[in-house]
Amino acid sequence: MMATFYGSIHARQVSVRQAMPVVRDVATTRDTSFYLHPTEDWLSIYPSERGQDIAISALIAEALDTYVVHVLLHDSDVFAYAVYRSSEKIDEFASHPDYFGPATAADHDRLRGRPARYAELIQPMSSVAKVEEILEAARQASTAGSDWLQPGKRFHEIHEAASREADDLVLVSRPKKARTDEELVGKARQQLGIHEDDVNALVMRLSQDRNPTARRLLEDYSEQIAELLRTGTSADGGLRRVNPLTSIEGSFRKFADALGLPEADRTYEDLTAVPGLLHVVPGDS
Repeated sequence: MMATFYGSIHARQVSVRQAMPVVRDVATTRDTSFYLHPTEDWLSIYPSERGQDIAISALIAEALDTYVVHVLLHDSDVFAYAVYRSSEKIDEFASHPDYFGPATAADHDRLRGRPARYAELIQPMSSVAKVEEILEAARQASTAGSDWLQPGKRFHEIHEAASREADDLVLVSRPKKARTDEELVGKARQQLGIHEDDVNALVMRLSQDRNPTARRLLEDYSEQIAELLRTGTSADGGLRRVNPLTSIEGSFRKFADALGLPEADRTYEDLTAVPGLLHVVPGDS
């Protein structure tokens, strides 16, 4: 499954006229290009490089006397945000603070997310409590995903967890799970000479096998199961999202909806073919 990168900045009730000098300065300072999309409540700002540079929103917030929210998804693994009120960063969140290296206890506390600090931005259809649930779901999904393929993990536990969670998926996704199991059985027979039709027993056996081929088969299988838990199979055979709250990308979208952020899951690179958007490049004056 292809990894996803999103990153966008949203300034509350700011006009293009107010924001344009700021964005032009930042474009030159950070050697970054932008698309701007004004809506009734937010001015959406899309930086190049898929909006992954959090320093850009800090510079924009310093010059705008309003709320600024930077949301990003990194490699389908980490959902993060920063919320500013004028020049002050009032809250920040990362679903997996240890993703790029060990984080301190202070980092974990700083990045836990405290929606009460920006409660006035939360839409009437949501609440502080609901946003806290979204953030907790993102933390759990991020941590679970990062642990699955670590060396030494017992892969039969992965299979058991996947089987339990499959019960919560729509029925049409189960044939895909069955096909995934059949593929593992066939590959074990062909590559290792193991004749075992019970996939639970097979996963247990392979997880105890030190053969590199056995480990590779289990790694491939766990990746397929991870994809299955994020997607289901529709009646016509196409893929569709079935339980978005269990995925990082789903948490990202739910958070954006809770704050009313328009098209937060778009990027500068997505918008290059969209006519009529305001475009800012380094050196513009």
